[in-house]
Amino acid sequence: MAKTQADAVELSGLNISQLSNLFDVFKAIHHQWLEVGCQPFAESHDPIVGVRPNAAGDLAEQEASRAALIRDRIADEARLRRPQDDWQRDEALSLRIKDEILCEGAIRDRDLLMEAVKAWG
Repeated sequence: MAKTQADAVELSGLNISQLSNLFDVFKAIHHQWLEVGCQPFAESHDPIVGVRPNAAGDLAEQEASRAALIRDRIADEARLRRPQDDWQRDEALSLRIKDEILCEGAIRDRDLLMEAVKAWG
């Protein structure tokens, strides 16, 4: 369900700067929902199974997943855009680098790295 909802988010009317800012917002929201899932009220303690999410924890996990999927959609949308000037290029490149590091732990995409070197020296 979260994937369907994320896919339904309309991003075509947003400019690169708006996409970049929303990427940061949804990244933060994702982390906040993950933190909610670790709160005592969101956990059940079982002597055999251990700690597991209760209904509140399940909701937090679902919302964290939805926020992450929307964040990923935003990054994908930004990749499709053609910047009109250096400012937009820098915004889009910064977003793509943040997404690459978030997903891969480092910049593993050589083309992305070369694009950054070309743009920023």
